[in-house]
Amino acid sequence: MLIENGEVHITHKTGHPFIEWKIEDLAIKVGLRLVDEALFCKADYPGYHNKKGDRRRCNRTFHVGKCSTYKFGLLRTVRNGN
Repeated sequence: MLIENGEVHITHKTGHPFIEWKIEDLAIKVGLRLVDEALFCKADYPGYHNKKGDRRRCNRTFHVGKCSTYKFGLLRTVRNGN
């Protein structure tokens, strides 16, 4: 975290099987707490281009589908109401 009141934003698919990753639970294990969750809208991120991560078609784009952007803050900061 760069500053005490900073946030980490993670965009993740929300359908099966991705919902099983339990992003919120993983965040708590590393001292983060969910501050907000918003539906991902590609238009909010000018220049965003999703790419496959591996194999021979790794540089190709794919249909994003339903996603949310999870916004996390430090667990102690959120609890203090900052």
